[in-house]
Amino acid sequence: AYLIHGTSFMKDGKAYFMTGAIGADFDLRMRSLDLATATWQTLGDFPGEGRWFASGFALGGYGVVTSGQGKEPIDERTSMYVPVRDTWIYDTQTDAWEQINDAPGEAAYLRTTISNGDLVLLGCGRSMNGLLKECWTGRMGMVIE
Repeated sequence: AYLIHGTSFMKDGKAYFMTGAIGADFDLRMRSLDLATATWQTLGDFPGEGRWFASGFALGGYGVVTSGQGKEPIDERTSMYVPVRDTWIYDTQTDAWEQINDAPGEAAYLRTTISNGDLVLLGCGRSMNGLLKECWTGRMGMVIE
């Protein structure tokens, strides 16, 4: 079984992988790959709602996971996929997650991100209303329009 549609970020010579799905089930496990030693490590689970097509990036000394597509139950056997906006930071030193402010704009998945570690560009993607053309730049805890 393979992890599909997950997200990742790089920090201090390690690649961190999280969210996504194995088959039809969301996977909350977090893993890191030390690029110097090619060693994998399993870390603490992602505490947010299961999702795929999330956005991940390093910013302000943390790893960040935001947005994506989760499931909303319709009845006990059926659910539908819905975009989510919650945003989480990950401290690689303590293996701890903390929820912060939601992503700006509509709940969306397949957002594009690029970060230089201090500033991030987050934009576009897809919402329940279709394709998005909006973009934001920001630093930890502060969105600049």
